[in-house]
Amino acid sequence: MLLDMSVASHCPLLSNASEKLSSELEDKLQNSFKCDVISNVTANAYRTKDEAIKLLKRQLIKPVKYKQSISNYDKKIDLFVELGGTVLKGINRKVTKVPTISITDMASLEKAIEEIVV
Repeated sequence: MLLDMSVASHCPLLSNASEKLSSELEDKLQNSFKCDVISNVTANAYRTKDEAIKLLKRQLIKPVKYKQSISNYDKKIDLFVELGGTVLKGINRKVTKVPTISITDMASLEKAIEEIVV
């Protein structure tokens, strides 16, 4: 599914930025993660810094396999949480029956916490 974008995203135009991203990730990430992170390049899970650096660099310049990422894991989870927008919530409605909560501000964060904790 192609999305209308106002900026260059997930394309070779970002090749130069991928090296800077790699450097930043090297400095900021821990060596392993407490939970799986789903790669939008492979639609599979990863848990290590080395995998994150490799896959996030690729994600910057390659098409995203978002639908496949959701489909591969929707039977294993109860809820998706989107941070910073609502676009993915709309896409998720077309891909899965698992609910998505979008957090865009403090009010929506507080509402999400109430829904998750209850």
